[in-house]
Amino acid sequence: PTEFLKISLQPNPHALNIGCFGAFRPLKNHLQQAFLALRYAQYVGKPLRYHINFKPGQENMADYINVAAIIAATGQELVLHHWSDRDTFLQVLGEMDLLLQVSMSETFNIVAADATLAGIPILVSDEITWAYPVHGNPHDIDDALKKLKLIMQSKTFFIQQNREGLKRHSNYAIEKWVDYLRS
Repeated sequence: PTEFLKISLQPNPHALNIGCFGAFRPLKNHLQQAFLALRYAQYVGKPLRYHINFKPGQENMADYINVAAIIAATGQELVLHHWSDRDTFLQVLGEMDLLLQVSMSETFNIVAADATLAGIPILVSDEITWAYPVHGNPHDIDDALKKLKLIMQSKTFFIQQNREGLKRHSNYAIEKWVDYLRS
């Protein structure tokens, strides 16, 4: 992305909207991120609306079953979003207060890049190298919660830093592809 959307940061006064989008796979760390979202919602004293992608057949996957069960057991709301086109997804991201991508296995992470484009704060693991280096540890909820609190105290700063990192990463990738194609 080269043209970022305006940062609005209009939080819902009645609930905390946290997204954790992407495919359900064990190394994506969905269950621990659900616990992290619950802990942060408790910290800020708001009910949680936890947003995830959903596709038919996923209801039988252990990772999905566990996330749905923990959100239901705590009386919070699980919001399911069907896979959609990018414009619709960017609108969904615009409803978020925060995006979690504290995965144990990532590369670029297009979901985090789209959230950065949309002006949403992100907490990612150190696998996502273009993001500002305040990363959540995917193996330590206490560490991730500490980092999450820091990010949410200075949202605009972290969004701007992530945008700069994404621009640098994109420019580097363009340079490498152009060099490759010329050779």
